[in-house]
Amino acid sequence: MLPDGSENEVLTSSSLNSRNIILNRPKALNSLNPSMVQKISEYIKKFEDSDLCNNIIIKSTSPRAYCAGGDVVSIAKGVKEKTPGMSAFFRDEYTLNHALATVKKPVVAIMSGVTMGGGVGISVHAPFRVASENTLLAMPETLIGFFTDVGASFYLPRLDGEIGTYLGLTGYRLKGKDAFYAGFATHYVPLERIPLLEARLNELPTKSHDSVNAAIEEFVEESDGTFDFSLAPYMNAINRCFKYDTVEEIMDALNKETEHPEWAKTTIDTLNTMSPTSLKVTLELLRRGKKMQIQECFQMESYLAAQIILGPDFYEGISELLIKKTKNPKWNPSAITDIPLQQVIERFFDLKDPEATIQFSNEQNYFEYPFRKYGLPTANDIRDFISGSDLSSSEVVFTADEIVGIFENKYNFKVGVKEKIQFILKTNTIESSNKDFKSVIWKS
Repeated sequence: MLPDGSENEVLTSSSLNSRNIILNRPKALNSLNPSMVQKISEYIKKFEDSDLCNNIIIKSTSPRAYCAGGDVVSIAKGVKEKTPGMSAFFRDEYTLNHALATVKKPVVAIMSGVTMGGGVGISVHAPFRVASENTLLAMPETLIGFFTDVGASFYLPRLDGEIGTYLGLTGYRLKGKDAFYAGFATHYVPLERIPLLEARLNELPTKSHDSVNAAIEEFVEESDGTFDFSLAPYMNAINRCFKYDTVEEIMDALNKETEHPEWAKTTIDTLNTMSPTSLKVTLELLRRGKKMQIQECFQMESYLAAQIILGPDFYEGISELLIKKTKNPKWNPSAITDIPLQQVIERFFDLKDPEATIQFSNEQNYFEYPFRKYGLPTANDIRDFISGSDLSSSEVVFTADEIVGIFENKYNFKVGVKEKIQFILKTNTIESSNKDFKSVIWKS
């Protein structure tokens, strides 16, 4: 039974060929509670099965927030009071995330305003994610004694280089176009054009993903020729420092960083405010997720959530940062050297609570998102091309301009493709363990 008033926390509407799922808990910045997760799941299933629905739009009534995360305050209080079944929220949330990642209909998430934690979970897995100038996106879980969840173990390792590791550990906030260039959003559309975009989606007479993509492309902001990404200057440093498999090695690399010492110092200061346990759990999670299919990732996270909410840092972080707001949590243990990796694995990864077992709504599973072609190409895509894995001959030589042209054609001259590839080739932010990486050479 849903709590009183919960039926108004998620609204729906029909507009010609579109069906809208509208988050409506503005005072809580649309933070997800169990009833909202249940309702969104029901509506996705209903609209997926409807012959009258050609596409699904997920958006918010609030100009301030798409969704600020999960209602972790209620979960923390429940754990403190020893209320049973607290891990069920995460299990059900991840079940919803998987349903969104595998829904047959085109889904468009309008990520206007604050999009954090659980809000990323109900957007990043959709085929289409639209960012605007007021988008503020982050995964800040290590700051509250939790870990980057809602499928982060799947999508963060598949971003460019080590940017996913950096974002997961530091909780760095991406603003506006950052969400697009980092790979969370597939399109960047100015706010004033969003109503026109929705009207265009309403008119589409087909359920084709290609048609939805073409419709969104009509409203994207035109290119000014710049790669407007706040982390661009630091990409090589991020790859250098965050490529390691232990937090200790990452901290050591940051201490030795010479190209961007001020950035490194700021990053160290940030990491030192995080829960040491959360940092180690998150890094192990991301390294494992890189080799897993999407169902495995969600199940791993569900088992992990059931354990970490029982640890001391979860309630401490929520209490000090979100309830008391003193911003002075006392982590236990207090240093990364005080918790060996093997202890992390045994305490959090090896234990599997049966109540956290997910009953997925369908059997779809994969190693890569099936609709990733609608976003920007990744550094891995460019690396694979240059290394010859996408070519019939490994003896071909291309200029940088030719590589840009090939990708522009492949992505139908999508805004942002040219700028991103030019940046990657110019700064050589592609890293590869392939010894034959230079079998295809590019010349400037």
